[in-house]
Amino acid sequence: MASTGHPYQYAGNDPVNGSDPSGEWANICHGVAGTHDAGGYWLASADGGVFAFGDAHFAGSCPSNGSGCENLEAPMVGIERSPGGAGYSTFSADGGVFAFGDAPFQGAGTGRTGGPPAV
Repeated sequence: MASTGHPYQYAGNDPVNGSDPSGEWANICHGVAGTHDAGGYWLASADGGVFAFGDAHFAGSCPSNGSGCENLEAPMVGIERSPGGAGYSTFSADGGVFAFGDAPFQGAGTGRTGGPPAV
């Protein structure tokens, strides 16, 4: 499998399992986290969406109604599996942290003044 320079790779004929000739997924998917057993993964998009594949379970995302983060001020830049494996945290460029499933919320870096962007 050839590397695309992104945190995920392509091997066939569609954006998740294959090629991405339009570059559409490369522009929106900014993070990937695998499940404990490597049987699935989550992709995080710039707008806060999370997409679950394989045995990864969807636990929520920022565009979801009632999530509390529907109006992001900065794009998502990453995702990390929770220690318990039944959730994940997503991270935005301005230091925001958003916990879903069994992921504990342990604070965020938003509200800082001065200095460079969080990511």
